[in-house]
Amino acid sequence: FNLAVLWRYLGRFDEADAALANVAERQLRLLGPHHLDTLVTRGQMGQSLTARGKAAEAEGLHREVTALFR
Repeated sequence: FNLAVLWRYLGRFDEADAALANVAERQLRLLGPHHLDTLVTRGQMGQSLTARGKAAEAEGLHREVTALFR
């Protein structure tokens, strides 16, 4: 997770997105969709989408994560 965030800050978006997707898939399977770690990782995926200029996709993901957080 932390490596993926570092890659995003370095502009290595493909690597960051792949790592975040991998972590999120495992967290969903092992921890479930409402676990804080899963939500944080999915939020980071939204941040990555925002950094890539994909605001509409990011907004949808952030709304989904926010709804699960409540």
